[in-house]
Amino acid sequence: MTAISHPHIDQFMELVRACAPAYRSSTLSFVALLHENDFVILAARFRLTSNARPQVTPALCTANLRAAEVSIVGSEEAILEFIRTALSGDPLPVGDHVLKFLKGESSSYSAYHEHRSDPYRAWDGLYVDCLKLCGARRWDLVNNRLIELERELQPHGYRSLNDLMAVFDFGMSTSDMTTIDIMSEPIASISKSKLSDRTVEISVHLARALEPDQITLIIVDAESGGRSLRRSIAGRELRWTMSEQHWIGEYSLGLPKNDVLTCRVLYCGSLHDEVQLADLMALPNLRRTLVELADPGLQRLSGPLIAPKSNQEQNDFEAGIAVLLYMLGFDAVRVGGIKKLSEAADIFATTPSGRIVIVECTTAVLDPKDKIGKLLARLNDARERLSTPLTGFSADSVIGIIVIPKARAELGFEWKAAEQRGLIVLCRFEIEDALEKTRFTPNADLILNDWLRRPVTELLTNGLGTNDNPL
Repeated sequence: MTAISHPHIDQFMELVRACAPAYRSSTLSFVALLHENDFVILAARFRLTSNARPQVTPALCTANLRAAEVSIVGSEEAILEFIRTALSGDPLPVGDHVLKFLKGESSSYSAYHEHRSDPYRAWDGLYVDCLKLCGARRWDLVNNRLIELERELQPHGYRSLNDLMAVFDFGMSTSDMTTIDIMSEPIASISKSKLSDRTVEISVHLARALEPDQITLIIVDAESGGRSLRRSIAGRELRWTMSEQHWIGEYSLGLPKNDVLTCRVLYCGSLHDEVQLADLMALPNLRRTLVELADPGLQRLSGPLIAPKSNQEQNDFEAGIAVLLYMLGFDAVRVGGIKKLSEAADIFATTPSGRIVIVECTTAVLDPKDKIGKLLARLNDARERLSTPLTGFSADSVIGIIVIPKARAELGFEWKAAEQRGLIVLCRFEIEDALEKTRFTPNADLILNDWLRRPVTELLTNGLGTNDNPL
């Protein structure tokens, strides 16, 4: 087979190569459509993982559709062979299925590599590297067949093709291209670690097939950004033991004072996990402690904030965001819940430095009933009325935020349009991260700075587009 030379594929393989021996539990999930006697991929995800996962989503086989998750070899040679076969358009054996990956009639394949090991971006732990392969236009394949496919799917419990795609974690609205994502999951993690009595004890778990000497442990003071403490510990300095599936490395360090620490574990230079540690007895967040008087562990609050399901949880989302802002150190007031003030913004908040935040909340879609346009109008009104010599506020100290409990990938391009108009868009990951930050002494200004920087770091990391590298 002809060799493939493409900078994004080469870069992806170079970084994945070191971890490939651990990827023995890899899987491929896909949704494919019958097209001219072949089942062609609409979306697929090759998950390179060292952790076996229970396959809870049943396979679907109908006259025109195939959808399944199957075990697949994750070695370096198998990954390269999979890429070559997919991009050649040849039959692609996947378990008991034979698929094809089509390119468009007037376009070629394209590839884009996203590398998550950037310590200046928030760490979400879904993957370290992802190679996205794009082929034909998806709607050229399905546009005239949606009613036919809907009638075929409904007896199997799926309302539509979009419903089937969502069950397998694919989004119909996020791309008009058929896609294969090859995602390398982290193979090292920090677990069962603690900070107590000015001593940090860290436990690193590494897939057993890999080399402990390639580990680097990073410890920095989170509140000063590493200015008061920054340590890099080589793998050979950890105390290693072996379990059935993992190497376990232990490390302890005495501290001059109680700090909030950020701990990162790298393998061959790439970030695989990041956690924050603090002595909660020495650095309590009084605001969270007060909320936990009503909701120990935030068990009842977390559900409506991260994934509201019922109508009641969706109604509670706005109030929950106000409580979350309070725990993060903002002075927040919710006015949207008052019926006679329903035309006002949902939440107003301020930071200790005097910045003003105007917040809109939505649960289903990002811009229902022109919510973005209304927020921009409220921002302009607030800036005009507050930017006077009497108040001392400047226009740029008034900031607009829109919050939605969905993954960014589910929102299409609306979130980019909102950020290009100067708004902060907080999605499910930012909500989860904010809940975790409430464990420590809050600093609303630092948190707001992180939210403001996210679009800039996204641009610096990913550039303007993701599918501009044709093969």
